[in-house]
Amino acid sequence: MATRLFYDKDCSLDALSGKTILFVGYGNQGRAQAQNLRDTCKTGQLASPPKIVIANHKDEYAATADEDGFGSTTDWASAAAQADVLFLLVPDQVQPELFNTHIAPHLKPTSCIVVASGYNIFYNHLSIPPNTNDIAMVAPRMIGTSVRSRYLSGMGFPCFVSVERDSTGSAWPVALALCRGIGATKAGAIESSCREETLMDLFAEQALWPLIITGFREGYKVLKELGCSDEALVHEMWLSKEPAEIFEKAADDGFIKQLAHHSSVSQYGQLKGSLELDATPIRKQFQHVAEKRILGGAFAKEFTALHKSGGNALNGVEHANDVDGVNGHDQVKPTNGDAGIDGLNGRGQAKPTNGVAGINGFLDHDKTKPVNGVSAGANGANGAQVNGLTPSSSADTAGSGFGVQKKLQELYGLAYQSDLAQGEKKVRERLDLL
Repeated sequence: MATRLFYDKDCSLDALSGKTILFVGYGNQGRAQAQNLRDTCKTGQLASPPKIVIANHKDEYAATADEDGFGSTTDWASAAAQADVLFLLVPDQVQPELFNTHIAPHLKPTSCIVVASGYNIFYNHLSIPPNTNDIAMVAPRMIGTSVRSRYLSGMGFPCFVSVERDSTGSAWPVALALCRGIGATKAGAIESSCREETLMDLFAEQALWPLIITGFREGYKVLKELGCSDEALVHEMWLSKEPAEIFEKAADDGFIKQLAHHSSVSQYGQLKGSLELDATPIRKQFQHVAEKRILGGAFAKEFTALHKSGGNALNGVEHANDVDGVNGHDQVKPTNGDAGIDGLNGRGQAKPTNGVAGINGFLDHDKTKPVNGVSAGANGANGAQVNGLTPSSSADTAGSGFGVQKKLQELYGLAYQSDLAQGEKKVRERLDLL
C-alpha cells in the first residue's frame, strides 16, 4: 500500500476549534510552529481559534515569546493542566525528566501529546499511562527558520506525520489539523511513524554522514601525501561549496539525474567508481548500525547513560528549548539535529533533518555560525576550546548532562587532530577566514 500524503484539501482545522495548545519550548521550532499556527488560525477559518500557550524558563527564548505577543509561563504544571494539545519541543535528552516529572502528572487524560522527533516515543522514555493520551508526531523536515520563511512565502515544507496512539478517536484529525496549521500540508505531509523517523534520523547521523566525513578525511590524507597543497585541497573538497551545490541539485533534479550538470569526465568517473566499489563492508556496517545500534537500542542506552553521568538532566534546561539541534533533528535538529563532529546534515532535524555544519563545515542551514573559522555543528561541545578552535555552544548541549559535553570535547579533540582539520585551520588563518 502506498504511503499516504496529506495536502490542505485533506485536512480540516475544525479539530483545533476552541482548543488550548501548549508549546513546551520556544526555540527555533517552537517559535516557527507557534507563529505559523497563530497566523493560519487568524484567517477566520475557525469560529473559535485555539488558545496558544508557551511554557518556557525565563530566558532569551521566553523574552522572544513576549516580543512575539504570546507571553510565556514557567508554571509547567498549570500549563499542562489546561492543555488539550501539547507540543513537546525541547531536545530529546531533556524531554524525559521534564515531561515525566513536571508535565505528565498534570495532563488531562484526553490531551494529545505531539512530538517533533520519534526518539523518546520509540524508546519508551516518556511515562504516558496506557489507554489515556493520544500520541502524535508532527515532524517538519526543516530547521525552524525555514519552517517560518517557507510558510510566509506560501511554499510549505516537507513534514512527517503519524499517530502512535488514538485513545480518543480524534488523534488523526488533530494531527492533520496541526500539520495544516503550521503550513506543512501545502507541500504535502508524509505519513510515517516514530520508528521510521528515528531509524532514518539516527541512521543518517551514525552511518551515512560518518562515512562521508571519513571519506573526506582519508581522501585528504592520501592526496596530501601525494603532494597536493592544503590550500588546493580545502578549496577543491569543500570550501568552494561545490558539495553543497551538488546536494541542492540532487534535491531539485534527482540524486542521479544531477550528474548531468557535471562534465563527461566527472560523470564517467562517479558512475563507474560507485558501481565498482566493493560495498560489502559498508553494507555490513550500515546493517550493524541500523539493527543493533538503533533498532536494538544500544545507542539509546549508551547516550542515556552518558547523559545521566553528568548530573541532573534539567541542569541548563532553560537554554534547551530548540529541537533543531536534535532533529533535526534542528533539530535541529536540526533538525531536525543533529551535528557535532558527525554533522553534515544534523537532526533537526530536519533530518536531513533535523542543524548542520560539523567540523568540516560543509553546510550551514541552522543558527550555527563560524567560530574561529570552523562551523561547529548543533551538537558543538558547548564552548570547549579544542586546538584553538571553539565549537559553538547550542541549545542541545546546554540541556545535556556534563557527561555528554565532556565526551563531545573528547571527540572534537580527536577530530581536530586529523590532517584535514589541521590543514583547514592553516588555510583559514592564511586567508584571514578565522
